[in-house]
Amino acid sequence: MTSKQVELYLEAARMENLTLAAEKSFVSKATMSRQLAALEEELGYQLFYHMGNAIRLTPEGEILKDTLEKMDVLMQKGLQDMADVHEGRRGHLVLGFTSDMCIPDAYLREIDIFRRKYPDIRLSYVAKPFTNYVNDLESGAIDIMLSHDMSMVKYKTLDRLLVAEARRKLYYGIRHPLAGKKDLSIKDFAGDIHWASVNADTPEQRASLKQITDYYGIPQFQTEYVATTHEIVFHLQLGEGFSIMDDFVLQNKSDDIRTLPVAEELPLIRLSIFWNRNHTNPCIPLFCDLVRRR
Repeated sequence: MTSKQVELYLEAARMENLTLAAEKSFVSKATMSRQLAALEEELGYQLFYHMGNAIRLTPEGEILKDTLEKMDVLMQKGLQDMADVHEGRRGHLVLGFTSDMCIPDAYLREIDIFRRKYPDIRLSYVAKPFTNYVNDLESGAIDIMLSHDMSMVKYKTLDRLLVAEARRKLYYGIRHPLAGKKDLSIKDFAGDIHWASVNADTPEQRASLKQITDYYGIPQFQTEYVATTHEIVFHLQLGEGFSIMDDFVLQNKSDDIRTLPVAEELPLIRLSIFWNRNHTNPCIPLFCDLVRRR
């Protein structure tokens, strides 16, 4: 049974007239009759009762018609599903985040919009410590990563798109010995302990801190590294030292934590999404285009 035979058979079964079915299928009546006869011979059943130009399905012919129509619906659905997957309207997208990051509200809204616009794309979320995510992006373990720019921009295999910017701040606790000082400035914390997450012990992060100490003309910070942001906050609440962070790391601070913004002349911290330039997931450009148009 060929696809052409199926097409002609269904047209004849629906029209119940060989001449009209042949005209609608753009074949001669002889070709139509020959193809239907070959189909009957192949299957071993009479499919039509012939009454001149008019035809009527036999019981076997009715069963074949119903079966082929169901197959046709499934085929059309399958072809549409294939197109949806190829164009990214259906599939799976893995979004990555830094585990101790405060996600900007605007980015959360974009995820909500994407879920409503593409309900057949399944979203998964992966939270990882601040580290080098290039391997995850290149292997496809993560499709799109939301991260600080610092350690990611140097990789030529990645594309990126700016999501938000924030100014760095010096965080300290109300129990710190300097907390009651008038006109407190960042310079006053020179020589004190600077707390940072161990995941921030990178050349890019150290260079970022050096921008601050150079600007204020103070010695480089004496940094002590701890495992998590929660540990940093704990030390600050005890009045021990300070930390340089931004709203993407510590947005909702407790009442016993205070901040001093760094000078406006210093560069802002940039938060971007990154993805593999040579990706094969058609869902990635759909998500990135939505973020780009906001």
